[in-house]
Amino acid sequence: MMFKESRKNTFKVLLASIALSLVFLSGCSYFENDNVQKLTEDSISKGHLAWSPNGESLAFIGTFSGKPEIHIMSLEGLSVRQITDNEDVNGLGGAPSWSPDGSQLAFAVGPQGSRDIAIVNLSNSSVRRLTYSSADEFDPSWSPDGESIVFVSDRDSRVCVVYFPGESCDVLDIFLLSIAEGRSKQLTFGFTTFKDPSEWQKNLSPDWSPDGEKIVFTKGVIGSGYGEIYVMDIDGSSVLSLPFSGNGDNAKWSPDGKRVAFEKWRYSQFGPKYNTVRIYVTEINNIASNSKPRLVTEWDCNGYSPTWSPDGKKIAFISEGEWTYCLSEEPEIFIMEIDKEDDRFSNWIDS
Repeated sequence: MMFKESRKNTFKVLLASIALSLVFLSGCSYFENDNVQKLTEDSISKGHLAWSPNGESLAFIGTFSGKPEIHIMSLEGLSVRQITDNEDVNGLGGAPSWSPDGSQLAFAVGPQGSRDIAIVNLSNSSVRRLTYSSADEFDPSWSPDGESIVFVSDRDSRVCVVYFPGESCDVLDIFLLSIAEGRSKQLTFGFTTFKDPSEWQKNLSPDWSPDGEKIVFTKGVIGSGYGEIYVMDIDGSSVLSLPFSGNGDNAKWSPDGKRVAFEKWRYSQFGPKYNTVRIYVTEINNIASNSKPRLVTEWDCNGYSPTWSPDGKKIAFISEGEWTYCLSEEPEIFIMEIDKEDDRFSNWIDS
């Protein structure tokens, strides 16, 4: 029985190798089909996508002016409009988050290590800071009712330093901010009194469920790259992990609340040069069924920063890679029809 299973796996790997070899030799792209549309081709550094509530545009952080600024791309004419100007937008602060009515974007502003949460009004580009903390705060996600924002902060690291003077704790936790009241509540608690730093956690990349009842987020330990995807109630209780989401991050709810798209780090047996980030989609009921997520982006090519279309039929993402069959050598924006069948790679690599 074990021999048969081993032979079956070997055959699957052989088929995948043959397919990739044919693609490479032909010099064509795996994505030369109607499943994926390439939106940009300017070799400008860009990241952190967010699809607008009305489905007409994508917000992202780009460096067209030489430094990170928030931009909005129209999906009809693919025109790009710069929203912020010299607002000290932090390029590593997570994706801009749309308000439910599409009139504002929340984002991280300020230098690395002392970022704050701010919102920009899209009608006049005015910016208002929501937090004024000495802590580092980023990764905002707007609630469906528009009244609150969850975000990540290292405020608890200040407590850690009190317990262990001279040590760098770098604990990250998720907080809920009432926009009207300006008060925040801590939802996760990554700091413990254990002396071993391996016990200190980071909780980041929160995303609010469409029904407003749950938050999906990444939980890891200090010093590690990616973590594991979890779901919790909005009061921080009932924390459950998504099966097979290890080395994952940046999870985003589908508009119907039934699925989650996330990026997952894949380590290659051929060495670090061949490690990749790929996008997976999993059903929320997989928590109970323990079934595997579905791979939706190219083998051996990076795909990250997924964001769903409002109708749940497409995912926009950023991709880049060095190989002939990759989407692009530079980070560019693409849209994929998520439920369209294309079995050339996804059925062979399922975890």
